[in-house]
Amino acid sequence: MNELTSLVLHTPLAEARSAFYYLGRYLKQAVHDDYQKDIFDDYPHEELAENVENVKALTKKIIEFIEKSQGKPAQNFTDKEYSEWMDKIDAAENGLDPLPSTGQIDQAEKVIKELTVPTLGGIKIR
Repeated sequence: MNELTSLVLHTPLAEARSAFYYLGRYLKQAVHDDYQKDIFDDYPHEELAENVENVKALTKKIIEFIEKSQGKPAQNFTDKEYSEWMDKIDAAENGLDPLPSTGQIDQAEKVIKELTVPTLGGIKIR
């Protein structure tokens, strides 16, 4: 398990995704000393408004973890360190989606088999 994944293990999916989004923003911004925009500037999204404090707290927790692990603030990361953390964030975020169950796969296959190919003027459309 990715070390970042373990930090969001019992977090609702939408909040974990949002935290990784804002974490990426933070790291991208950190390399620019003159750019100090609030990373949460466009938050909250309407559907997640009630979770804004949870997302902010989780994002800050992950930032602290990364900077502590690296032994320095993100603004001092080398390009290699930055890339490594962005890769870890990407892997953690991609791992958030649960795998479909056997039942879900069987149901999807059944629906696909039942689909018909439409015809247009007697010509089958592929």
